[in-house]
Amino acid sequence: MSLILILGDRFSGDVQLAESLAEHSGYTLVTSSMAVERAASWGGSQEELAHFLEDSPAPFDRFLCKTRSHFLVLRNAVAEEVRNGNAVCCGEAAHLLLQEKIPMIRVRVCASFESRVRTASRVLKLAMGEAAAHLMRVDRARNKWLREAYGREHNEPASDIIINLDSINLPEACETIAALVRQSAQGPSDSSDEVLLEGLVVSSRVEAALATDPATANLELAAESDRGRVSIRGYVGEPEGPIEVHRVARGVHGVCEVRLNGEELARLEAPDHRWFIWRGARPAFVTLGLTLVAVLLFGEVAHRFGSSLEEAALARWGGGSQTIVGLVTDSRCGPRHARTDSAECVRACVAQGAKYILDDGKKLYELSDQLTARVYAAREVRVRGSFVKKSGYLTVESMESL
Repeated sequence: MSLILILGDRFSGDVQLAESLAEHSGYTLVTSSMAVERAASWGGSQEELAHFLEDSPAPFDRFLCKTRSHFLVLRNAVAEEVRNGNAVCCGEAAHLLLQEKIPMIRVRVCASFESRVRTASRVLKLAMGEAAAHLMRVDRARNKWLREAYGREHNEPASDIIINLDSINLPEACETIAALVRQSAQGPSDSSDEVLLEGLVVSSRVEAALATDPATANLELAAESDRGRVSIRGYVGEPEGPIEVHRVARGVHGVCEVRLNGEELARLEAPDHRWFIWRGARPAFVTLGLTLVAVLLFGEVAHRFGSSLEEAALARWGGGSQTIVGLVTDSRCGPRHARTDSAECVRACVAQGAKYILDDGKKLYELSDQLTARVYAAREVRVRGSFVKKSGYLTVESMESL
């Protein structure tokens, strides 16, 4: 049994690596969209669950217990998908299992911000400045999502291997990870791995059921399972709380025994719990009212702060299109060439690993369209495109000879 988590920022190549690795190894690929589709069987909306994975939760969702409910049903969906082992998880689906105590291989995919901007610009068909601002928004939302999911003091476990797709291609990366999987599988097989994984599945079912049942949705409870014997921890109130917890947990498939805070729960007949729901929900409504005031006061400030960051990104990474006139040359020789035939010298340098660049006499620009640049080697051209100031990268929209 092998479970591989592929972790990376948006547009770092993590999804492409996961897809290639699953195809290379014959493993099951588990994505966020699959988790959303399966989690919706609990009665939630696919659109709402997908939005929860893509953006940080709203204050109303947190105080109405939707944040915890969404997280738990999605984690259960991923656990059900990987229960048979030999699976590759990527995106938020991987983060949902990241801190579980089960055997897994954690692969961190890293990429420079400049590389991610270029990828986002190509995939989303945005100018470089717009792509940079988009990535900043996405990264902010994801960091908030991780803090909400794992707490303010979120510390990601150490990775087993780090892959930089800027310096290694997908087949080589897949073979490197496959070698690590084979190495980890050389030891004696341990049946406890299957027990741990099945325990995760059952405990995640119980927590998802407690989070979605109206009688227990306002309770924050943690569950652990060992061969169907479920231990639940947390404050449940008296006297209806233990009865409702027992009713919900005992109805979950795979549960044979329920303990609450170390004590076994007897099978009791559940009373009319309408008053219990109101009593548990009342503190949430009070908190919700106070929070609404804070949201109204600070919402505009947060909006303006986020907008200023996006404007800074546009200023730093380049705004709209601009026209630049210069000489098409290579990053090795520049304007001075070692051979008499300048065009052939430029192409020869590029063939040996250099890049086509544009020299306007003041700055050097790396050209995104290397094929078109080859045609205009050693010639004066007029280029229209978007320029990234930090990296010197020029996204070419058009190129013509003077």
